[in-house]
Amino acid sequence: MVAACASRSDAALEGNADELEPATSLVTTSTTSTTLPPQAPEVQVRGGAEVLVGQLVSEAIVVTDANDDEVVVRLDDDGAPGLVPVTNVRGRIIGFEWEPTEAGEWQVEVTATDPGGLVGTTTVELVSRYEPSADTFLAMGDGIAAGFGRDRSDFVSSDECFRSESDSYAALAVDELIAQGALTSEAELLIVACSGVGADGLSTIPTIPTNAAGEVVGEPLTQLERATLLNPAIVTLTIGAPEAGLTTIEMFLGPVAPGDESEEDSARAIDEALLDERIDAIGNDLREAFDVLMTTTSAHVVLTTAYDPVATNPVGVDGCTGTCMVEASNRFVSALNEMMLDVATSQREGRVSIARLDGDADLWEASNGAGIDALRDGLGPLQGVVDVFTGGSNALCADDGGVDDTLVSTLDCAHPNDEGQRAIADVVIRELLSI
Repeated sequence: MVAACASRSDAALEGNADELEPATSLVTTSTTSTTLPPQAPEVQVRGGAEVLVGQLVSEAIVVTDANDDEVVVRLDDDGAPGLVPVTNVRGRIIGFEWEPTEAGEWQVEVTATDPGGLVGTTTVELVSRYEPSADTFLAMGDGIAAGFGRDRSDFVSSDECFRSESDSYAALAVDELIAQGALTSEAELLIVACSGVGADGLSTIPTIPTNAAGEVVGEPLTQLERATLLNPAIVTLTIGAPEAGLTTIEMFLGPVAPGDESEEDSARAIDEALLDERIDAIGNDLREAFDVLMTTTSAHVVLTTAYDPVATNPVGVDGCTGTCMVEASNRFVSALNEMMLDVATSQREGRVSIARLDGDADLWEASNGAGIDALRDGLGPLQGVVDVFTGGSNALCADDGGVDDTLVSTLDCAHPNDEGQRAIADVVIRELLSI
């Protein structure tokens, strides 16, 4: 608790709760000279207030006026919950009390106005957090962060998030960071990431938290709600290309251009306007997510960029195969990463690290999908059943055998396999160790 103090004897916090008055009060101050020209009042508050949710803090406000004017003091806040002005027995506002009911950050402007309209002002920063979980590593995001596809039993069980907790990159990272002494042996992993959740779902889709052993350790909350309540030491956040829409990339391809019907494999290109619209929407949601993480937690956030899983010679879609699909996938992923880098680099200094899975780290390339290619397309009413096991897309898969050593799952040619999860963990570990 922060104790309140004042520099003048009449600024001591006096009275009790039933003496609180509205956030406007008449203050009479003394002066050292009657010959001074008009001067604005001076307002001083010792500093900002930072407390845990539910704790009470009291801060003193000291107002001086060299002209011995009676000044009006106001507290103008932007909705800080639990903030009330404090007055003494003479009716003077001498401070405020704050007992926050939620995590967040707010600004309170304290103003003092004299009869001539001269104004003195100061701004107080209010910061509230839930009690930190210093040994907790929270994995947020999509199917990549959830370990999608690593547990084959997920496809026939009730795990709606398709998690493979122990094989996820977050679990691998936690184990290595503990081994290297960067995290204590008490550090715990909590996974709230879920397959199919994009940036928009971070604040709208409740998920059940599980630990590295796959055990449920809490009630359903949205991922951002969980981060706020938990206030973990580290947050990893992955919004990858699969959940962003790469696996349905045909939606972003324009129609066959007139006269190009003879070049069926390269007759379609990315609809730039549609792509921009999609990336802008993801960017807005991602910025809102970062706003929550920055203002309601003290966590260090590691954002992973998207990798491009397309094969060198992909199957593609009607009107865009081979090189056409490679270029379309490259364009989609590069636009997504450009946006994510812009969001991440605009956050508070020292709070965000970027784990680059693109650029020099881009070792991602799909091979041919598992099973018979024909089973992944054209089955009519049965298609939905098969999609559960194939991911519903083979556009990024190699049209032949492809590479022998791949980081991409043959299940859907988009999410990482075991080696891919390890590759992501290595990048995340390197970034965290460099802090």
